[in-house]
Amino acid sequence: MCGKWIAKTLRLCCFSSFLLTQPLYAQTASETQAITAEFIKPVVDHQSGMPCFNVLRLKNHSSEAVFLHPVLKLSENWLVIGEPPGDQLIAAGDSLYLPLRFKSASGAILQESYDVFFQCYSAKNQLLATAYFEIVTEKTHAWEVAVSEKRVLLVPNLNRAEFSILVSNTGNTAETISLEVEPDLKLGIEPMSTDGLKLDLSLPPGHDTLLRFGVTYNYSEQRIFDVGKVQIYATNGLSKVYRSVLVEKYSDAYSPFVIEQGLLHTTEVGVRTFSRNNEVLPFIKTRGLTTMKNEGNFSYNFTYYNLTDREDVIGNSYYQFLYSLKSLKAGLGAFSSMLGRNLYSRNSVMIADEIQLSPASALEGYTSYGFIDHKASVAMGYHYTRGKRDMKASGSYDDDDKTKTKTTSFVLHTNKISLSKNHDISAVIYAYNEKHSLFSPYTLSGLAYDLNYTARLTDKIDIQLMNNMGTAEIPGPQMGLFNLMLRTRFNIAGTKNYFAWTLFNTERNYHQYNREGIKSPYLYLRDQFGSVFFHFGNSKSLRFDAGPSIEFYYASNPSREGNARETFRIEKYRVEFKAFYKQFLMLNIKYGLGNLYYINSNKPARSDYDLHILTDVNARGYGMQVRYDYGPMANSGLYQYAIDNKTNGISISPFVLKTFLDERIRLTLFSNLVYRFDLKYGTININPRVEAYVYRNWYAVMSGSYNYTRQHFDNGNFGNSFYYLEFAVKKNWGKSDDNQWKNDLRRLNIQMFKDENGNGFKDRNEVGVPNIKVRLRLTNSAKQHKEGKLPVDITLVTNEKGIVSFNKIPKGFYEMNITALDNLMEYFYVGQQVEKIEVLKNEVMQVPFQKANKLGGRIEVKRQKFIKDSELTVDMANIKVTAYNALGNSYAAFTDAEGKFNVYVPGNQVYYVRIANVFGDHFVILNNDINVPMPESTGKAVVFQVVERNRQINFKKVSKPEPDSGEYVIQKIKVLAGRMNQTEGAGTQEQAFKPKMNKTMLQPGMFYVVLAEAKSLAEAVRFRQLFSEQGLVISFGYDEVSNVTYVYTNYYAKREEAQKEIRIIEKMGVKRVWLVIPK
Repeated sequence: MCGKWIAKTLRLCCFSSFLLTQPLYAQTASETQAITAEFIKPVVDHQSGMPCFNVLRLKNHSSEAVFLHPVLKLSENWLVIGEPPGDQLIAAGDSLYLPLRFKSASGAILQESYDVFFQCYSAKNQLLATAYFEIVTEKTHAWEVAVSEKRVLLVPNLNRAEFSILVSNTGNTAETISLEVEPDLKLGIEPMSTDGLKLDLSLPPGHDTLLRFGVTYNYSEQRIFDVGKVQIYATNGLSKVYRSVLVEKYSDAYSPFVIEQGLLHTTEVGVRTFSRNNEVLPFIKTRGLTTMKNEGNFSYNFTYYNLTDREDVIGNSYYQFLYSLKSLKAGLGAFSSMLGRNLYSRNSVMIADEIQLSPASALEGYTSYGFIDHKASVAMGYHYTRGKRDMKASGSYDDDDKTKTKTTSFVLHTNKISLSKNHDISAVIYAYNEKHSLFSPYTLSGLAYDLNYTARLTDKIDIQLMNNMGTAEIPGPQMGLFNLMLRTRFNIAGTKNYFAWTLFNTERNYHQYNREGIKSPYLYLRDQFGSVFFHFGNSKSLRFDAGPSIEFYYASNPSREGNARETFRIEKYRVEFKAFYKQFLMLNIKYGLGNLYYINSNKPARSDYDLHILTDVNARGYGMQVRYDYGPMANSGLYQYAIDNKTNGISISPFVLKTFLDERIRLTLFSNLVYRFDLKYGTININPRVEAYVYRNWYAVMSGSYNYTRQHFDNGNFGNSFYYLEFAVKKNWGKSDDNQWKNDLRRLNIQMFKDENGNGFKDRNEVGVPNIKVRLRLTNSAKQHKEGKLPVDITLVTNEKGIVSFNKIPKGFYEMNITALDNLMEYFYVGQQVEKIEVLKNEVMQVPFQKANKLGGRIEVKRQKFIKDSELTVDMANIKVTAYNALGNSYAAFTDAEGKFNVYVPGNQVYYVRIANVFGDHFVILNNDINVPMPESTGKAVVFQVVERNRQINFKKVSKPEPDSGEYVIQKIKVLAGRMNQTEGAGTQEQAFKPKMNKTMLQPGMFYVVLAEAKSLAEAVRFRQLFSEQGLVISFGYDEVSNVTYVYTNYYAKREEAQKEIRIIEKMGVKRVWLVIPK
């Protein structure tokens, strides 16, 4: 506020100085005080774009009338609306009010305030009175961010383009604009006029700045066409502006490299070696599948490694040869069955079959005989399925002569059985009998079951109850097992979040038999665990579980010394957090307290805090897992050890699963680094495998492993290393019907060149035409793929030699669209916009661009004699001149300020040159559609003669004088601008040229793929130009019922074919496309 008063005081001082410099004249005291002047509003608020209004009041205090000459002084950015106030005569004692209106000049940058001064002088040029008022302009924030190009092209062999950003301030206040340029992951941005991509710009009113950037395409995949985007964000704190630049990347060659992954046969042959070995040991791996003519198939899998000289070929081999015919299977090698226990033989002959007894039941059989180990197995199963009911029952017998073991088993399995709504139960029952007689004979037999019950009590509560039990003499891991688990889940309504409670008690009281068949003392293990976790899953990118847990573990094992037993108890109290962020980050943290107690032992009890951190990060084939453990291990379950109670170490495991060069190279790398701080022990392990494609499904393979271990002791260090390497050659082979069509692919090279001599063939001195977009679309394939029509729609851009190469395209008929991305000046493509070509063999196609001839001329305008001064000048600039021929090709140019023009057109054609009547109804073009043969008319000017129509003279109506009057007054005649009198001869009105519209009627019952509706031909043509730039072939169809012209791409007899084209068009970025079925 203080600043404004200071500014006003300074303005008054300046105004007083101005008055002192004015010439002084002799005057009386009464004259100097006779007139007073003041504005009604001393301060006027001005809104942007609106006029200002104020009223000046003049008062004559004298007893005589006073003549006034007013003078209004404005700043350069302000104008008076209407006529300025003229000389005034104020009567004695009278007042005069003068309304005044002001506006700001067009495009002016306004300051915060302006002063308007008024002065009035007498007839003797004496200053009588002064006044002023202040215009206060509102603060206007007007700023803009504009990009030079909304679309930037990266042409072949030049992976770089430039664009610029213009930031301008057209308001009346300074702006601080924060600008951020953010490319997507496929693009790289290089600032050319700034230091970074995040800028803070300070712009005074009426100023701007230009920022230049370079853009490159950095995506790892090699694509023939791709679109990237550069996002531009700008804000001044009050408003935000978003702009974007599309970056289109083109290639000059289409040569898809596809490795046939579906080949059914693979053979790998190589050698291997390892540390401390002087021999090179061979190996072979092969597998495959062959389909027989009788609908059967034969599969094989064979692996052989020459490890040492003491082993035979069969001992170092794994093999499986299997013949299948419907449900019958017969094989040689390693086979197993899930119908019973111990049904596995490595070197055996096997037969299995399934017989369908009824639509709901089947009988399954399996038998095998190991011819080396003399192991015989037989099994039978029954499978019943009807609706949701699914039950399996099986019995088996196995006799192993090598281990002297005979096993009899019975298994009954049922899937979920519904007890009631939302209550299900499933069960598995096992019965085993196993007789051992290798040394001391003994028998193990018993029963076991797995029971699982699930229920949904309410919409929010789910429970699961699981019980596992095995008798004390049943063979296998179920011996002496009893497990009871309860899991409850409480769902939070309206979200994917829930609470989960878990309780389980697992114990096992069992014994073991050694090789001689001697029974060991019993082993007793018990684990009790409980947890409460909250699960958050309401976000698409983040999921986590968090909560506490408690665990009590008890173990009693026979001691190695005498009949004593080793008994200990562990208590674990922990808090756990586990989170997943999107698909590439996992974090698991456990923290708690562990207590270890030894029972019947002199070992002291101990309590230790523990911390366990596990994280896994992976993205784009690269990843790393890091684990840190401190304190008691976080193991759970029956099998824990007292030694796990203490640890302090870190493990780092980076890995790579990546392909390079379009999958020509596959790299698999797993590594692990472990270091124990408490033991001063470290180890590193690296396992790489590289598979490189060589030629025609031949691969070179290298793999291996390296391990290094080192530990520090008080009396020294210990270190050891080991490695092995494999080198192999792999071949994928076989026939596949799915890849048979690839044998019929062809190559098409297209050469664009400047045809200087017009012979249609490329000569030595004729150069190529770069940056020509060529779109090739398959319309009819010579041989249809078994799954239907093979879609081919490829767009390439010519390189600096004018060449594009289409490799591995099917034989057939194609449509070729040619579009120039640059201004070719005097060179033109004279063929059709859509060329029809046939590809039956590998060939090179030449496309000439003819050199154009210059068609020059001018427009001459002849005016009439009687015209106004304001109408004397006719604007001759930017008038469109069009040259067209009988083939439908048209070429245009614009006139300069003098009405001259130059149109470049190809030769050997007859053209018609025309202009539209842009001069108005008062002008006539005498010679439009001028016939110009080329190149005969080269150098001859085409002159359009435009004349102005004759002006119509309007007479005032003569009134007949009164009879008593003897004098007649001559009527004045005034020439007015207007139309010519129809009685003087009808003038020819020039009509603008309109091409004829071929109203092709739509065929009833067909399915038309429509992109737009047009009410007029001009609108339809605009749509065609728009969609043609996107590579679409456009046709028009007229509907008489709705009086609408449809812009469509094609029509089909079946809806499925039309919908298939709609999906293809939507993938090209066209958002609105629909079907129309004429009636």
